[in-house]
Amino acid sequence: MPEVHQLIINNRPPWATASIAIAAFGGAVGSILLLLRRKVALELFILSLLGTAAASYFTLRITGLDVGAISALIMSLAMIWFAKISRQRCWIR
Repeated sequence: MPEVHQLIINNRPPWATASIAIAAFGGAVGSILLLLRRKVALELFILSLLGTAAASYFTLRITGLDVGAISALIMSLAMIWFAKISRQRCWIR
């Protein structure tokens, strides 16, 4: 890994690490709950979006415009959109 990336990872504040964990676990558990047709999946996707936004803020502040951060935000919004549609059409209980 380039030295610049190592410095960013080693000097990351605890809130940025926590936001990455919230984004990852919220998205993973939300996806599992969506497969199990549970309404609470929407709330977990929203929590995951908040974690993704915080992690993206840190990444964008340090490195500037980053395609990975932007695409993660878009994917989080897409999962929220799909969970809302699933709830409206009574696909999930």
